[in-house]
Amino acid sequence: MQADFSQLKNKKFIKTVHRENPPLIISLIHNGISSEKNFVKTLGYRFCYRYKIEVGGGIYYPKKYLDREEKILKNLVEKQPSFLENYISKLEKMAKKIFKEIKKTSLKDEFKEFSRRITLLKPVMPYIVSILKIEKILSGKLKAVLKLKDVPAEKINNCLLLISKPFRKDLHLKGEIALLKLANFYIQNDKKLDKINGKIEKFLANYGFINMRWGAGDALSKRTLIERLNEIKNPLAELKKFYQQEFQNKKELNKIINYLKLNKNQLKLISIVQKYAYFRTYRGDIVDIWLYKTLPLLTRIAQRLGLQEDEIKFLTFQEILTKKLPPKKEIEKRKNFKFTAITTPEGFLLTTDKEIIDKLNKILLEQPEKNVAILKGFSANRGYAKGIVRIVKSIRDIGKIHIGDILVSPMTTPNFVPALKKCVAIITDEGGITSHAAIVSRELNKPCIIGTKIATKVLKDGDEVEVDANKGIVRIIKR
Repeated sequence: MQADFSQLKNKKFIKTVHRENPPLIISLIHNGISSEKNFVKTLGYRFCYRYKIEVGGGIYYPKKYLDREEKILKNLVEKQPSFLENYISKLEKMAKKIFKEIKKTSLKDEFKEFSRRITLLKPVMPYIVSILKIEKILSGKLKAVLKLKDVPAEKINNCLLLISKPFRKDLHLKGEIALLKLANFYIQNDKKLDKINGKIEKFLANYGFINMRWGAGDALSKRTLIERLNEIKNPLAELKKFYQQEFQNKKELNKIINYLKLNKNQLKLISIVQKYAYFRTYRGDIVDIWLYKTLPLLTRIAQRLGLQEDEIKFLTFQEILTKKLPPKKEIEKRKNFKFTAITTPEGFLLTTDKEIIDKLNKILLEQPEKNVAILKGFSANRGYAKGIVRIVKSIRDIGKIHIGDILVSPMTTPNFVPALKKCVAIITDEGGITSHAAIVSRELNKPCIIGTKIATKVLKDGDEVEVDANKGIVRIIKR
């Protein structure tokens, strides 16, 4: 496929998220969301994204398509009372089926087995964008309830964030808690590995994916798990701090719900919002677990194709199945995320061609912000901090973070948690009421400002800033 820039120039593309995904996951997502048949089968409505661009970590969709899906979903939410519950129920059933079926492995034909696993995962893809649109719809409904209850305008966002606490801990957070418990057992046994080998194997089976997000990052191995265990000096203190914060969050939530005196339907709306807050993260967990459990198969396929183990996820699924491999130099560029992925009605293109990347950047270019001294956003968790800025655009950057730094990111994902524990405050470009930064900042009790839109453009590594998350303001002290 050749990129038709005349088509792309005529579309108004909107950046939805910033996320570095490897080509394997990108190709699966592009394939799944460009199929109308997949949307009809999975979610029951006729729709698909015929255009999509990924470049420089930014993921862009045409505004026309985003608005169209939002309109479809609004209509379904209003006219079909059971739609919201059914939407979640389908995703849960799908996940159970995937997790059950990937335990069954036939190694007679690795490529056929890989194709079977792709078929299992494909129905998850319509949830990628649609759940963000439903979050927006639910947020609007919740705001309307708060206005009816005469909540002051300046307190509405804070109330939304408190009320939108996920109804369960996400799997990455459960993994971090399990890691602290394992670290405590490790210390109690004088760090003797023979005493905890069984527990290590069990942890890896359950949570070996927690360093991964949408395919980015590496699965935990026994070696890297032990490294993380050795970094934890006082696991009991960390556990205590976490549980105390969890208790405080529940206390605040109950206080606000009692204060609002909500009726049955309003309480049901809050219950639905809390479910969606969990499942927004869970849809990514499904992909992470699918990939983690498929890695042994992919390792065998890599050997068959004459590739290194770390190269296989930088191929598209089509290249793997057809065995038509790109040159080694191309794979190296992909490993450094120097590529773009484009979906149009003509098909899918993934390329490292600099000329094409430059043309796309011109089409999507956002003007740089100048002479900005104060940034404004929404307070996801109140508090105040000063520190040195570290820009973290992907999992590859989390090694920059040291204790006392301010983490600045387009958006955080669950595999950022080790870095989020070290920082004293969090600032993001993006973020809604159920975004990862909004949720995890309350769990870790870190001052957090989301939705600044421009933080990663304005701030630079080494800047000293003041984060006033009580007012949703970031002040640049020194550059």
